[in-house]
Amino acid sequence: MVGVLGIACLFMLLAEPIMKLIGHSGAAIVSRVMGMILASVAADAVLSSIVEIMKTGSF
Repeated sequence: MVGVLGIACLFMLLAEPIMKLIGHSGAAIVSRVMGMILASVAADAVLSSIVEIMKTGSF
């Protein structure tokens, strides 16, 4: 957990240089791709829950 926090802190400290490197259009692309990944994970969780409910017959 400490390692993940350290990596997140590093990326936050490097946010300005990364933005200069990829620009606003690159940031928009990354944002859209991450949104699609998040949507697919959410859809997978919902579908898995529905299948589990149908198997067991209860919440």
